[in-house]
Amino acid sequence: MAHQWFGDAVGYAAWKEVWLSEGFASYFGPWLHASTGGPSLDRSLEGMRRRWLISKEGRTLPIRWGGYEHPDSALNTNTYPKGAWVLHMLRGQVGDEDFFAGIKSWYLANRGTAVNTSTLREALEEASGQTLGWFFSQWLDHPGCPELRFKWENDAVIITQIGAPWRFNIRLRWTGSDGEVREKVFTVDQSESRFELEGGPIQSPVVDPLVELLWRKA
Repeated sequence: MAHQWFGDAVGYAAWKEVWLSEGFASYFGPWLHASTGGPSLDRSLEGMRRRWLISKEGRTLPIRWGGYEHPDSALNTNTYPKGAWVLHMLRGQVGDEDFFAGIKSWYLANRGTAVNTSTLREALEEASGQTLGWFFSQWLDHPGCPELRFKWENDAVIITQIGAPWRFNIRLRWTGSDGEVREKVFTVDQSESRFELEGGPIQSPVVDPLVELLWRKA
């Protein structure tokens, strides 16, 4: 059903932009299913993340890559699961209201045409007031995802990125010494970041409890 709007009504101008069709269908299909009583979106995203993490192109190729010998080769886990994940993280970056407003504006402005990713970025920037070039470049034009190692201390966590650092938000949940469950979103953009956690010594830490980030455990 999602393909009636994305990929059909709004097409893609080149094969390296095919994620605008397949990524949208892979995200909005499960989103619509979840909203009508089907499996939760979190569950669908977890499954897509698992499939993408074990794929070859997941480690070696970006989503927007024009070097395939045959166009059909672009129909892979980058354009489907990772494309869906990019939209999910974009939604988290700008917030629900601006995300859906931007998507609606983009669709109405481009219905019946074939477009490039830049049109989507511009629509989301206008809706949110944010500059999103870094987000689209990082997630669409670079292979892989953040590869993370966590070191838990009594009242802090050290997050180490393997390889070149990515920029992202990550939610952590933990239980304090008083038994209270705490949760906070941290912005990471360095190879190594240390964040203090309230209520230490902490217990039962959980990384990404709401399934919001595409990441790999180092």
